[in-house]
Amino acid sequence: MKSISAALEAHIGLETTTLSTCWRVERTDGVILGFTDHDRNIVYDGVTYEADTGVTRSGVKSSGDMSVDQLDVMGLLESDKITRADILAGKYNYAEIYVFLINWADTTQGILRLRRGLIGNIVVKQNQFIAELQGLTQYLQNNLLIEYTPECPLDLGDAKCQFAIDTLKQQTEVLTVTSRAVFTVKKSTGSGSTGVDFSLSGLPSYGLDLGKIEWTSGSNNGITCEIKTVDAGAGQIELFLTAPFTINVGDTLDIWPGCDKRAITCKDDFNNLVNFRGFPHVPGMDNYLLYPNARG
Repeated sequence: MKSISAALEAHIGLETTTLSTCWRVERTDGVILGFTDHDRNIVYDGVTYEADTGVTRSGVKSSGDMSVDQLDVMGLLESDKITRADILAGKYNYAEIYVFLINWADTTQGILRLRRGLIGNIVVKQNQFIAELQGLTQYLQNNLLIEYTPECPLDLGDAKCQFAIDTLKQQTEVLTVTSRAVFTVKKSTGSGSTGVDFSLSGLPSYGLDLGKIEWTSGSNNGITCEIKTVDAGAGQIELFLTAPFTINVGDTLDIWPGCDKRAITCKDDFNNLVNFRGFPHVPGMDNYLLYPNARG
């Protein structure tokens, strides 16, 4: 049951009201944004809800069968706080969004909470964005149990892995560009700025394959991409997915190695077997289907 102040409840019961809908967006990077369908900005609880974004919402779809409630939020890319570049860069992925009603003529009456959830699919069409708001039941769709797999489910260097990945970070810049997924870079240590080979000292046996890069300048500044393969001799990097924006010669980036998730790699290359979370000795389906006399 939603709580509401007596003053706001009385105002809602009037024939003529001064109600507006507000959206509060909290991105995973800590940025908080506010928007409203009112024709003037509304300040509430320290957040300014912008009126010049042209944001509207669809009808709310709810159900009693524990399926995910949905609400579409549509708007124009007019605010400098919501840009096509940020949307395509994934800065709004998994952002939390709060939708509420407020009396813009008297904000001291408090608010009526309508919805809270996560931003799901977000689409950019010409100068408009359409964001899907998924209700709190979306959390029930997430797997919370530990999966038993031969490989480690952790990402190299994350809080559970605990490997000091930044000790293997290299800084470099783009020399030539083939596409938004293939380009060459120059070496940042050892052979000077004209070299194009990487320093493989201290890296896993497969080099920088399966690693990641983070752009530190250019159109993709701040965006992280996963590496598919690296030709260390030629200095060529191929990404799994194309970068969101054009890559230019001179763009700088940080590069880290990845992990193939195997226990032997964790032990020999990273000396981090104590934090390995895989189960390499659990029998697989092939073993389960063998005849008893074939188990040896």
